[in-house]
Amino acid sequence: MREAPLAWTVIVLHQTPARFTAAPMGVSIPALRRVLRALLDRGHRFVGLDDSAPAGAPPGSIALTADDGYASQLTHLRPLLRELGIPWTVFVLAGMLGKRNDWDHPWVSPRERHLTPDEVRRLAGEGVTIGSHGMTHVNMTALPDAALEEELARSRETLRNLSSQPVDCVSYPWGLANERVTDAARSAGYRLGFGADVGHTTGGSAARAGASSFLISRLGLYGPDQLFPGLAAAAIGHSHPLRSFRGGLERVGQGLLGVAMASQARPRG
Repeated sequence: MREAPLAWTVIVLHQTPARFTAAPMGVSIPALRRVLRALLDRGHRFVGLDDSAPAGAPPGSIALTADDGYASQLTHLRPLLRELGIPWTVFVLAGMLGKRNDWDHPWVSPRERHLTPDEVRRLAGEGVTIGSHGMTHVNMTALPDAALEEELARSRETLRNLSSQPVDCVSYPWGLANERVTDAARSAGYRLGFGADVGHTTGGSAARAGASSFLISRLGLYGPDQLFPGLAAAAIGHSHPLRSFRGGLERVGQGLLGVAMASQARPRG
């Protein structure tokens, strides 16, 4: 049976530099400040994932998430969210702690260090929810069963030991998941699973049911949103007349994810 549509919106960020960036996957702190303040001014309530369930978040609620666990999320995003009093979740690549993102195309996501173990502990100690993004940022739908189980179970165990949190939320790299992946996430002990927009998922009934608690769609903020932060904020208001135009910007961001995935698939020299 298809679940009821979710009453909340989940935002996903990636790199969060201090100033404007030409990087497609980056959104600067000044632009984010404008987006988040506009949402707060309109009465939206931000909720954390540690005490939220898809059916339990009040209408109009927003959950803020950040994928990949970049150092800029600690250095730049964290102070902004503390200032605004917004809870958030960081989805960490457990196999990339302290390393650089050489898994991605450099002009899609410029080289940046991932969080170190000590930094993960620090964020967890401050109340930031720690989630898993797998071990090494691979397309989980393409993995054989044993490797898929390793990505999900080992990353959760590693991050649980670091953070002393349950680590019961997972976001799938590239936003890609199918029914086999969501079943594996459930078996690994996760409570919630997050993809990208519903159209970016692949195959299986879980992918068609965007309301599934193991395939929750998210609204991504990308580089173009730095030029049009008002549209990004308007996209949260489902009845706003500019929502469809802003949706085009999000599709540009999703297209860039496809470029990055294609580059990852090519053999490295």
